[in-house]
Amino acid sequence: MYLLRVRCGIIRVHGMISDLAEFLRRHGFKVIAYRDALRVPDEELPIYLEVKLDAGKIYTAIGFTEELREILEEKASGGESIEDIVEDALSRLNTCALLVKKWADERRLVTIFRLREGSVELMDLLEELREEMEG
Repeated sequence: MYLLRVRCGIIRVHGMISDLAEFLRRHGFKVIAYRDALRVPDEELPIYLEVKLDAGKIYTAIGFTEELREILEEKASGGESIEDIVEDALSRLNTCALLVKKWADERRLVTIFRLREGSVELMDLLEELREEMEG
């Protein structure tokens, strides 16, 4: 009986993740779905929104890959404003996070935003790059 409940829970979570992924795709976002989570990569930078479903709660967080530093260095050396580029990416992902909340609210799920930590890490990276370019 316990195994049946666990399997039903896994199937339910996977179904909800699939449903959320389709909802976000209909709103124009690219989505990479996993069994109990999904990622929404930004269209310009290797920054993403990660969404996890666990025990009736949806957790959202901002993350980025190791390639980000190199890409930002190239854009900065080309004269682009990396602050504006990162701000635009965060804006797009925050819009996506609000859509996740809308979807979750309709299903009476609690949304827990953990966006600040990833945003702070991004700002720290920008500060490091700015200091390196000035020094």
